Amino acid sequence: MCRWLDGIPLALEMAAGQLAGATVGEVEHHVRSRMDLSAATYGPAAPSHQRALRTTIGWSHELCEPSERLLWARLSVFRGPFDAEAALNVCADDTLPTAAVRAGLDALERKSVLTRHGDRHRMLDTVREYGHLWLGELGEEPESRRRHARYFQARVRKADEEWQSAAQTHWYRWIEDCHADLCAALDHLSSTGAAAALDMSGRLGFFWSCGGHLREAAGYLEDCLALCQAPARVRVRALWALGVTRVLCGDGAAARELAERCSWEADRCDDADGSLRAAYLLALIHLLDGRPMAAGHTVDLALQRATGATDVTAATVLCRLARVFALTGQGFLGQARTAALELRADCAERGEWWGRSYADYQLALIALFEDRSTDAVDHARSMVEGKHRIGDTFGMALGLDLFAAALAAQGTGEPAAAAYALGEVLWSAVGHPQRGTPELGPVRAQCERATRALLGAERYEAVLAQSAVRDPETVLGEIMGPSWPTA
Repeated sequence: MCRWLDGIPLALEMAAGQLAGATVGEVEHHVRSRMDLSAATYGPAAPSHQRALRTTIGWSHELCEPSERLLWARLSVFRGPFDAEAALNVCADDTLPTAAVRAGLDALERKSVLTRHGDRHRMLDTVREYGHLWLGELGEEPESRRRHARYFQARVRKADEEWQSAAQTHWYRWIEDCHADLCAALDHLSSTGAAAALDMSGRLGFFWSCGGHLREAAGYLEDCLALCQAPARVRVRALWALGVTRVLCGDGAAARELAERCSWEADRCDDADGSLRAAYLLALIHLLDGRPMAAGHTVDLALQRATGATDVTAATVLCRLARVFALTGQGFLGQARTAALELRADCAERGEWWGRSYADYQLALIALFEDRSTDAVDHARSMVEGKHRIGDTFGMALGLDLFAAALAAQGTGEPAAAAYALGEVLWSAVGHPQRGTPELGPVRAQCERATRALLGAERYEAVLAQSAVRDPETVLGEIMGPSWPTA
């Protein structure tokens, strides 16, 4: 039977899945007879491995219960791994009740139509394509795609609403795990010109920008802004998110234009949250251009104007963080340290890591400026840990540069060089032309000189080369020490 199936792993696995209810001889008989039929249907020119795979998938489909076949078809709208909750929301209805979906997931896993990794199911492309054909035959594709898009749109809204909470880490990871299906949902919504597409892309943009998906974030935001009519507040959020992508890509002129449009539209529709976000974006542009005083003035004015500006919301965290950066850039280190500690405490109280880790970044930078290398190492390590928790690639790259500088200041040569090399790898992946605000440039240059002096030029270059080609997670674990989580 293995020879008849050309040793194809998927074909063998699906055939073996039928052994629970049949003998090897019976399975072989059914497979061989169907392969003979397949050869007669498609002709001898069809490659034997294609016939083998087509035969076993088709036979597995025939042996499924009607409810399992329907579930198989409906699950074909998922582009990537999915959990039971997603399957229930997309596939369950009066025809296929919740209990039938749960039972069907188990049955399809036993028959190797699905594979399970942890709490997520996966369907191989070939199997998905077969289910998709049946979905079309059933006339259910439009409704399944609508249900799929509605489910992911609702989850993204919840992720955005819970950004400033202990659920933040979960949502960053979920968005990364569901990347393919989020793109599929946006494709469907944007093809209809629905306002929901602009709303979803605006809420996703910041998550994606942090996670290294700048191209997708910018592409969907541009398309949706051009194609979708939506309420003013939805447009404000999308303009802001697109501006963030432009900043991170190094296009300051485009980012400034978007920040000004965002601010004008937010004021016009009395969107306090949008006004704060626009101020943060403009302040970020000022900071990267080496104008910390202008950045500080921008966010101070926005916070003064905002009602409830002392509340810890996502928008106020952004502006308060920009204010800390501005104070540091102007050399007001005592004020910056106080503001950073207050922001860190507020974020830590809520269990969120994005703002907390950037507060640690500033505390590490301030400590370096004040020649407190031990404090700098501790805060930089905390910053890298926070960004690693949420999968913030840009933040990780920024944090590793600072961590390398702190280790060099402490006289720890090889870990500093390895951190610097790993930072180079991540910067390359992020594609950002300017590595942080201007005041970090001299610190980074001093780190490189100090580390080279500690190790000697030859050893320094060797550590750089070795760290750049090794598994990033392994290098990170070695740099961060034995307390670093292995998974």
